[in-house]
Amino acid sequence: MQKKFTLFAVFLFFSIISLAQFQKGSVTASFNIGDIRYVNLENKNLQKDNYLSFNPGIGYFIKNNWEIGVGVNFSSLHLRDSAHGGYYQNSRTFGAFAYTNYYLGKRKLKPYLTFQTGLNYTAGRYIYNADPLTHFRIRDFYYGIGGGLNWNISSRFSVFTEATYRNEYPFDPNGGGRLNLTIGARFFFNKKKK
Repeated sequence: MQKKFTLFAVFLFFSIISLAQFQKGSVTASFNIGDIRYVNLENKNLQKDNYLSFNPGIGYFIKNNWEIGVGVNFSSLHLRDSAHGGYYQNSRTFGAFAYTNYYLGKRKLKPYLTFQTGLNYTAGRYIYNADPLTHFRIRDFYYGIGGGLNWNISSRFSVFTEATYRNEYPFDPNGGGRLNLTIGARFFFNKKKK
């Protein structure tokens, strides 16, 4: 019985510590990798599809459980598809974004809602069938809404996964949206108490 009580007391202590990181005035540094659905695929239709996206950011809790932040992203796409008439693309994307997260609950495993918006600049080249090599440059505005799950491993560190629906090119009638899945880590720097 004493072991159970001790285990419960330790769990309660770490739960209380983890709640402090979501208090007003806390600063976060985060890093995520996405869209994880396309990190590396090889099959009979797509010979090669490598998509990597790195997104570091910094956030601040303006109220308890409400974080706002900014970040930058870097994405790289390498695609070679010979099964559908032959397509090759090589491009890189740089961008800046702003986000807000609202965390729900009072446990170590905290769901949250998110809204994001940003501007990306993409440059690259592609070949379709026997067409000549085409170079392109695109600037696009996007916004996304979704949710995630944050797991507080300690009072200073958590891991998270997030799913957002991103509306790309919202002012273009041909623009569209897509699901974006990410995984990442978040570091907390709590406000010093006076």
